[in-house]
This record gives sequence, structure tokens and C-alpha cells, in this order.
Amino acid sequence: MPPTPMTATTPPTATRPLRAVRVLARLQRMLEFTDAGLTIPQYRMLVVLSEGGERSARLAQRLAVRKPTLTALADGLIAAGYAERSSEPGDRRIVRLQLTGAGRAALARADEAYLAALAPLLDRMTDPDRLVDGLTDAGDALDAWLRARGPAPAQAAVPAPAQAAEPAPAQPVPAQTEPTPTEPIPTQAEPAAQAAQSAQSARAESAR
Repeated sequence: MPPTPMTATTPPTATRPLRAVRVLARLQRMLEFTDAGLTIPQYRMLVVLSEGGERSARLAQRLAVRKPTLTALADGLIAAGYAERSSEPGDRRIVRLQLTGAGRAALARADEAYLAALAPLLDRMTDPDRLVDGLTDAGDALDAWLRARGPAPAQAAVPAPAQAAEPAPAQPVPAQTEPTPTEPIPTQAEPAAQAAQSAQSARAESAR
């Protein structure tokens, strides 16, 4: 039986989680339109890096992204001078991503821009602290859930296309056998010589 669509008779409590999800989507859209000098993914990464350098695996887990996405995001921040890679002391194979001074300044500007964008909304609420506390609690629950879930699953490898089978070597073309030599065709001079020889034989018989 298909689910019953939500109507005006549906209890309001049944739609509250859905309404909350839609409000979060609208809030994210509002932040995306804010001129903060950073994209939302860049902002999230700088926030995590501001709490201390992180290895790639741990950073991908906290941001809930796959490593290819993380690498592309990190490369953009490094190119902008907001982050840098450094080797782990004692083990150069371990590389951490760290925030630079320029990255901290960019994060501070983005913080101010997002707070300024959110201020008019909070001013219209009867209890803005309730929203702030609720979002903070949601952030703590999200961190706990990500820690319990572990690293993001690795991206499935794309199987390499099957190589086309090598064509079988062409069979050598059999050499054409030379035609059997035919008997030589008599030349036109041969009938005349045969006729003269016959006439000579006839004269010899008459002389006898």
C-alpha cells in the first residue's frame, strides 16, 4: 500500500522533521549566496583545519567526503595560499594539511559574513537562542555519528575495459603452383617443311 500523502489533516508533529530538513536546505542556500570569499566546502575544511592539522584520512572522515574530493578541495586551498601540506615529524610518509596565516584570515572574514547574513533571521525570532542551541547540539551529534561510522567508504574502483583479443595471425597465403608446361605450339614454318619432306619421299619412290 503506498504511503499516505501529507494533507491538512496530518498531525503537525508528523511534519516537523520534514520541515526542519527543508529549513536547513534553505539556510544552506542562503549561506551559499553570501559573499564570504569561500565556498561552503572550503569553509568547512578551513573550520576543521583551524582546530589543528589533520591527516587526509581523518580529514575525509570529519568532512564526510571521499579522498578524491578531499584532494581536489585541498589543492584549491593550497593554490590560494590558505593551507599547506607538511610531513609528520619522525615519519615523512605521513602528510598533514595545515592552515596558514592567510587561511585563518580568510576564515575570519567568512565567519563575519555568515554571521551578518544570519543576523536578520535571528532578529525575527522570538527565541533565537533556541535555534543556536539546537544547531550546536545537532553539530555535536553529527560529530559523534561520524566518529562511530568510521572513515568514508572508498570509492569503488572502475574496472578497466577489457582488452580486445589479439587477432589470430593471418595464415600464410599458399604459393601459387607454377602451371604445368604445355607442349610447344608448332610454328607456321613446320607444316611447310613437313610438306617438302613428303614430296621428296614421293619422288624417291617414283625413281625406284
